[in-house]
Amino acid sequence: MIADFRAQGIRTILITDLHIKKDPNHGYAPYDSGMKNDVFVKNPDGSVYVGVVWPGAVCFLILLCQVCGTGGAGSTKTSSGMGRRASGMI
Repeated sequence: MIADFRAQGIRTILITDLHIKKDPNHGYAPYDSGMKNDVFVKNPDGSVYVGVVWPGAVCFLILLCQVCGTGGAGSTKTSSGMGRRASGMI
């Protein structure tokens, strides 16, 4: 579908979800890998900043992070790896 849009001159924007549900000890890969790779925003004391949005307690990805790739969201890399080339990212 993205390729069809591009062929018609329609530009697309990939919207990334920069918060990850805080879900320790349940095998939730996005949270576990974020903690392992130290890619979440920190409080001044060095602890991981935890906010509350849907679905509850969440951690926020660092926007420019070499471990996660530019943009800070591993999902960006996954999406483009599946052939979805967006015109931009927000």
